[in-house]
Amino acid sequence: GPRGARGGSAMGDEWSGRSGGCRRARENGQGITCHHGGTPFTELVMHRSGQLDDNSCSMCECPEPQQWRGPNCNACAGLQACPPRLSPATGAPEEAVACTEASVVPQPVEVLPGRSKSLMCTCGGDPVSDAICGLAQNITGYMDIERVSEAPERYRFRGFQLAGVPDPPPDFPEAWRYRYAQPVAWTGEWDDCELVQADCPDIPFGNANDRRCVKALCDAGETHCPPEGVPSCPTWDGQRCVEPGNGTTEAEWYWQKTCSPLIIPRSAPIDFTCATDQNEDGAFHCYLFQRSMGVGVSMQCFTGECIYPSDCAAMPMGEACLYNQTYDADQIRYVPADYTALGIGLVLGVTAGVVALLSALVATYLWVSHRQNARGGPDSVGQKLVVDHGSAAPPGPSVCLTWWEVSYSIRPQGAGWLHWRSPRPHKVILSGLTGYVSRPDALLGLMGPSGAGKTTLLDVLAGRLKRGVVQGDIRLNGARAAPDAVRRASGYVPQEDVLPGTATVWEHLLFHAVLRMPRARTLEEKKARAWQVVLQLGLQKVVDSLIGDEFVRGLSGGEKRRLSIGVELLMCPGLMFLDEPTTGLDSSNAAKVVDILAELSHEAGMSVVLSIHQPRPDVLRTLGRVLLLSSTGQMVFSGPCEALEAHVAGLGYERPPKVNAVDFLLDVVIKAGKEEAEALVSGFRKSEAFSREEDAMDTAHASRMAPSPRGGDYSKGGRQCRSASGLPRFGTEFRMLSLRLLRNTWRHPMLVLLNFVATAVAALCLGAIYFDLGSDMAGIQNRFGCLFFILLFQSVMSLSSLPIWREQYRLFLQERDDGVYKTLSYFVAVALFDLVPLRMLPPSFFAFFTYWMAGFRTDYVSSIGYFLLILVLSNVAAALLCVAVGVASPSNRVAIVVASALVLLWGLFGSFMVSPASLPPYLSWISYTSYIHYAFEALVVNEFAGDDVGYLLTTGVPDTPPMQVTGTRVLTFFSYDPDWFALDLGMLGVLAAVFGCLSYAFLAIKSCSRLRVSSSSRSSGTSTVLDLRHVDSQLFAHGGSYSELRDAKGVVGKTQGQGEAHPPPSGSAGLSRANLSWRVHSYHLGSRRAAGKVILSGVHGCVGRAFDADRSPLLGLMGP
Repeated sequence: GPRGARGGSAMGDEWSGRSGGCRRARENGQGITCHHGGTPFTELVMHRSGQLDDNSCSMCECPEPQQWRGPNCNACAGLQACPPRLSPATGAPEEAVACTEASVVPQPVEVLPGRSKSLMCTCGGDPVSDAICGLAQNITGYMDIERVSEAPERYRFRGFQLAGVPDPPPDFPEAWRYRYAQPVAWTGEWDDCELVQADCPDIPFGNANDRRCVKALCDAGETHCPPEGVPSCPTWDGQRCVEPGNGTTEAEWYWQKTCSPLIIPRSAPIDFTCATDQNEDGAFHCYLFQRSMGVGVSMQCFTGECIYPSDCAAMPMGEACLYNQTYDADQIRYVPADYTALGIGLVLGVTAGVVALLSALVATYLWVSHRQNARGGPDSVGQKLVVDHGSAAPPGPSVCLTWWEVSYSIRPQGAGWLHWRSPRPHKVILSGLTGYVSRPDALLGLMGPSGAGKTTLLDVLAGRLKRGVVQGDIRLNGARAAPDAVRRASGYVPQEDVLPGTATVWEHLLFHAVLRMPRARTLEEKKARAWQVVLQLGLQKVVDSLIGDEFVRGLSGGEKRRLSIGVELLMCPGLMFLDEPTTGLDSSNAAKVVDILAELSHEAGMSVVLSIHQPRPDVLRTLGRVLLLSSTGQMVFSGPCEALEAHVAGLGYERPPKVNAVDFLLDVVIKAGKEEAEALVSGFRKSEAFSREEDAMDTAHASRMAPSPRGGDYSKGGRQCRSASGLPRFGTEFRMLSLRLLRNTWRHPMLVLLNFVATAVAALCLGAIYFDLGSDMAGIQNRFGCLFFILLFQSVMSLSSLPIWREQYRLFLQERDDGVYKTLSYFVAVALFDLVPLRMLPPSFFAFFTYWMAGFRTDYVSSIGYFLLILVLSNVAAALLCVAVGVASPSNRVAIVVASALVLLWGLFGSFMVSPASLPPYLSWISYTSYIHYAFEALVVNEFAGDDVGYLLTTGVPDTPPMQVTGTRVLTFFSYDPDWFALDLGMLGVLAAVFGCLSYAFLAIKSCSRLRVSSSSRSSGTSTVLDLRHVDSQLFAHGGSYSELRDAKGVVGKTQGQGEAHPPPSGSAGLSRANLSWRVHSYHLGSRRAAGKVILSGVHGCVGRAFDADRSPLLGLMGP
């Protein structure tokens, strides 16, 4: 009933001190039974509200508490309290031999049939339980533990609870209102219980305690509230017991206790835990925990039964009556609650397994790489082949490429869905281009001003454009050629060298030789072909040098360009396309590159088409034919170089002396207006040069027609994505790509080391910040925050690989266009040998450091295993997301912005910052696409679900104590369902697989050609495409010996010499001037212990007006 301030009213003064002697309890047989002279405690106290205090009939007043104690005065305080008795068996007097007051563990004699271990308890023992027990007065409990079987050993647990009730005398006014005031609150019985030892949980026994507890684990039970046989309230109206009126009388209220779930267990499994050590007053601290409710309450329990010789005589033969003097719990199976050692062992085992796997892969790489990259000695097959065939390659089969009225247009950027109502017309890039390349003048140079479309024309002819509309007729040896057919029959060298910086020249050439040459060729033959290319391009001195990138110094620009050409030469293509191969090179290297191409064209019978920007006269003389484009993408001239001067003169232009015809016509084209440009185009089409070109094309068609088993109609167009013929099997591609990825990691470990170091530091810092989290409300919230930060940190670290991945992606696109390997082989290799080291090992730092430092759960060894599994899955999902975004994005900036936005968005909807249950329907779907949502939810469920240790959960109600709840109750409070764990793990794996499929799909789409082509053929003849992508063992060039090779590796540069700065000459005015002179004796690359490759030797120079006032202070550094 409601409480008021104590104090007597007029009625209270009259009845003060009187009580009913617990007659209501005696009438129903549910009262307390006092022993050893004790009497029931009863007191009549009236509140000012007119109601009686509920403090009576639930406990006894013991006359000698130093002898007998407990709520019913039935627990002996020591052997001295046990009186002599007559033996039930003989009737003779006997003295007690022991009192079991010091052992909460049932002694053997206490669990004989018909006997039980009794505990007499009062409610309270920790601040939270004291507040809960304060909701009623004088709450006491009585627990009996009875053994029901020995094999297996099982116990029955009985209990009942009493609470104080009002106890008015019979003549008390309105005494009928207390007819339901019974002290027994509930009774319960659990038949299947197991006794085990365990470390005492933090709640309620204190954080980081080292106490040992005995726990009764009871799985099935039944409780009754109120107990059976006790008169119960007919009707409840809210919190009041009422009896409805009959229409003429009003409803009457009655006093009866409510069945509060905070202190009354349900018919469900419970745990009853008691510390094995006693408090100062001799009581044991026990804890009755309701698993289904996730709440519990502390009790202070006394025990003690006098043991006599006749009791021990009833024991079976050979069994002890008592354990020992200390009554410890060693006879009960110990169940450790802390699996820290096992968890650390699990993390170390997983980490060691991954490290062992990576070590085996690295060892395999070193062995295979050494075996495969070995060049052999003087008797090697490659050396013999080079010597046998000499330095020159005999003429091989040539390719005639012709094109007629080729035009190319593209929709301008921004003319997509924003202009769907009024589509903008296509922009014309090329228009009406006609030409050919074939022997004997098989070296064609594409020239024109910047923006004229030279690279576009080259890509159209090579079949490498990704979008746009092409019109015209393109033929190989007189047969219509589809883009993939041209790619198979030709080699292509882009303007920018895209090469793996961590590979050497030999490794890169051998990589392409193994993957691109026919499978029928042996490894020695492929090595021989690679050596031919090395000798042919003059790369002997740098064959063992790293190619180099922005992190590693390597080859010069000319050497990289020659290597790019050499990669395509490995296949001995009949047709070669080069996009401005001399751009970025000095004049000497440019001339050398063109000379090599001219030699290949004349001696090896290879047709070469290259775009070139204003070459030197000697380079121009090397070109057999040129095709000049106007600034509008139209043809100004096409034909032999020697016919250009006559054509210029025929147009009415006078060429200045000492200016070659090509440079002069280029200047005219650049400076020409629209009308003059059109006049130049129409003038060529009306000229004899154009007629000769058409005749030459007809002749080439007639002489180059050849049947082929492979056909292709260029007019079909559409999306073409066919594998190049002769590609090796998946296993070979996967092996070579894996070796290159391992090599990249081995020689460029910075990304891996930074990832590992950053993750280790973050794990340690996070463990220090969240060190030893408690079980209160702050500890619960900090656990949520720590888990979420780990996921967010891993996602951010995945973003760091985007720039490096984009560089690798550029190399993939080029090699995939060349048909080096299939997209699937590349994706699988990257997934296994790039993602695994960076995504499986770093999460182990959080499992090894943060998990234990923060004090996450250790009662199940599987918890740490699931923790590591969830982190790995989420890390893999984040990495695959970055791969998908990186592939789909046009640049690094866009990729970083998009990936960062996705991570932040999914982090916002990751169920930590915003609960999914509170989101409106039009936003809630976002959380179900977030891998962070599933990972965080799985981590939270893994941390709290099934945790019976208990947490302090603040209800938020003023003046209400926090509730002792289980981890499952915490999940329910924060709207998490423990049953979602399997679904979260499954969805996390599904999202990782989806991101992986998207990554592969984007890679496959980006690596496919997408070109619409319409045909305007001059003839109706049909033919097939001649596939010339093969290697003939007779095509060798430039023999040599291995003795010519030198090691060019070096990592440290050294210089010797001196430099001087000179003041400006006297009288100088205006801007400040500096004069510089130097004398450099030498500069070399090598190790710190030995000199290496000499780069400079004996270089002297100066610049400045102080040295020569009449000359310009502009110094040019030139050389090959």
